Amino acid sequence: MAEQIDWSKMLGAGYFRDRTVLITGASSGIGRDIAMSLSRMGAQVAMLARRKALLDELKGQVESAGARALALGADVTRASEVRVAVDRTLETFGAIDILVNSAGVLIPDNVESMDPADLERMMGVNLYGTVHAMQAVLPSMRARSRGNIVNIASLAGRRGLPPLGGYCATKFAVVGLTEALRVELYGSGITASLIMPGTWRSLLQGSSPSLHHVKASCC
Repeated sequence: MAEQIDWSKMLGAGYFRDRTVLITGASSGIGRDIAMSLSRMGAQVAMLARRKALLDELKGQVESAGARALALGADVTRASEVRVAVDRTLETFGAIDILVNSAGVLIPDNVESMDPADLERMMGVNLYGTVHAMQAVLPSMRARSRGNIVNIASLAGRRGLPPLGGYCATKFAVVGLTEALRVELYGSGITASLIMPGTWRSLLQGSSPSLHHVKASCC
């Protein structure tokens, strides 16, 4: 097993001091780890997910470590809920310096047999959820001529493989969307970045090493 990197030690405990980070899908998995890591480096973290009870628990842990946190119960597939969450973050912290789009859902199946409703669900979270969050934060970032948007894509967004055809399609879309946005934002002071993880183990994938037994989970 690869050794987990403690970025707070590498970059320094105050590396993100006075910066506000909004993280979608923060109730578990990569999003949760990002929230904990950045809070240790001094960031104020606004954490968005559907599972408010898990967010409240995480908020307590972050605040116990001395950082400020905001738990935002919202469904990224609903643009109106995302806009309300962004407004609350701006009211609480004054600005959003970094957006991390980490909400995701994976429902494995072969292309030939997959249920179109499953593909629609994955598109709703993985693609449209990303769009909703970016569109909600960009006006305030443009007003300040600064900000960072970080989208969690996947190596599945570079090469398709079974039984992840539908999931790959959503991540290919996120990659293309982010690369286009990066060009749109040139000279604005705002950056758009991609993170392309490989395989990881979380509630997104369940506990089985076989992708055919993955249980879908929306963070």
